Amino acid sequence: MTAGANMSRSGKDVKIAKTMLLENMAVGLETGALTVAHDLEGKQDLLNEIASFELASTSSGNLVLQGGGKGHHADRAIATALAYLSATHLETTLSGSYRLHGWA
Repeated sequence: MTAGANMSRSGKDVKIAKTMLLENMAVGLETGALTVAHDLEGKQDLLNEIASFELASTSSGNLVLQGGGKGHHADRAIATALAYLSATHLETTLSGSYRLHGWA
């Protein structure tokens, strides 16, 4: 994930801004194109994590998106957003596995 508001591809390498990644997921949830299975174990935890994202200011005054609360990273929400990005933007133009840069 990168800063800014864009996505770029070079072969199987994909770079995407966190803001764009989360906005894509939000649009999917709002339009009903992305739904969470009613019987998913931990469904409410995932929905709470998604709802926890907010803009926060860093010590240098930059605005960043954070989720999951203090000390948490909202990993399930990010994983959901990555899977949805793959379904909406990657699989139709590329096939195979992808490597996401900047994500440990």
